[in-house]
Amino acid sequence: MTLLDDDDLRELTNILLISQKVKAREALCLRIGINPSELTFIREGSERDFVIQLINYLNQINDEEALCRLCCQELSLTFYRGKYASVLTKITAKLNCSQFILDSSNSQNFKNISLTSRFLKNRKFLLIIFVLILITISSFLWLDNVHSASTTRVYAKYDPWLAGMPPNSKANNCHISGNLSFISESPKNSPIEVKMKEMSLSPASYLTFTTTTENSVNTSNQKVSFNDADGSKEKENESPVGKVNNGFSSIYAPNGALLGVFIGEDPPNKSRAPDTLSFQTEEERNYSKLSPKLKQVFFIGDGKTDMDIKQKVIVPIGARHLYLGILDWCNWDDNQGYFDVEVTSSK
Repeated sequence: MTLLDDDDLRELTNILLISQKVKAREALCLRIGINPSELTFIREGSERDFVIQLINYLNQINDEEALCRLCCQELSLTFYRGKYASVLTKITAKLNCSQFILDSSNSQNFKNISLTSRFLKNRKFLLIIFVLILITISSFLWLDNVHSASTTRVYAKYDPWLAGMPPNSKANNCHISGNLSFISESPKNSPIEVKMKEMSLSPASYLTFTTTTENSVNTSNQKVSFNDADGSKEKENESPVGKVNNGFSSIYAPNGALLGVFIGEDPPNKSRAPDTLSFQTEEERNYSKLSPKLKQVFFIGDGKTDMDIKQKVIVPIGARHLYLGILDWCNWDDNQGYFDVEVTSSK
């Protein structure tokens, strides 16, 4: 007489297949006390074929202990509640498994083992979720701190005092000799606005600038003297440039130097100009950190100190646009050359 009827065998087969414990057939057999080498079907057929033959074999030889180990040790810990738990309870009762694994004195211990297993699984799951959250937060912080960058070509004809001004606006009207006069006009002399993907101009951010050493500009009438982004070494402006032009400040700095200026949402010529910044001396140009105001024209140069450390320019409150141009004391139209400038935004 066999231990289990056809319905029991069918249900036990289904539960074992769902548990996926048969993927390692030999290991399963060893855990329930069966020598795998004694099973001629151990490596034959599909998983379903193996499970059917295994359960039928154990039932036909009346191996109650192996069946009980299968139900209680292998399956009950996985299916500790729900419909499959009810089926397993019915089968283990029919097999009288308490004589092998559980008796009345340790049934509560079995329940505790089940609950402990569940707790450990949940704890492991929560640990994984916690690690993933940390990775996500770190990624956002890293992306926020490290950089969005863009390279902008700044031609020597770009006059910073036309930043954000509409077409036909004028700036820096000057006289050289006699009746000869020159004036910058938009858009032909308008400075270039820096455009970069997701560029941050928030007050908490700062910008760094990198210029290529291969580029140079010429702002001299003689067209014989080209300079790098730090400006001409031959002379520096003895008087401020850009005085009272479209609401922008003046500046003291070497001729031909790379300059920048921030503006907000409002037209720059609708409000008073800020104070003039001075970069006449090497010490003034060698700043490590600079905090210009809106519409306050500032010196960029090659973007490095004399110790080859990148200089930081703090974005002012209200800034919406950044423009780059070149310093000249008069007549931007006859200037030559350009600088390729990489602008990097960081927090």
